[in-house]
Amino acid sequence: MNNAKLDVLTWTLIYGGLLAVCLGLAVELRDASLGWRIIGGGIVATGLGGLCIWLRSRRMP
Repeated sequence: MNNAKLDVLTWTLIYGGLLAVCLGLAVELRDASLGWRIIGGGIVATGLGGLCIWLRSRRMP
């Protein structure tokens, strides 16, 4: 995977994860268990995006 594709994956995971967290907070008002599952998935995606940032920082240009 080249650096350009890794950058796209990184920011997609981070912004998609944060969007999922916001959606989960809104859904939680109606259905707590579903809301927390969506929030958990968003947190995992955001964490993977952070891991991609770390991975990108360790690569050679």
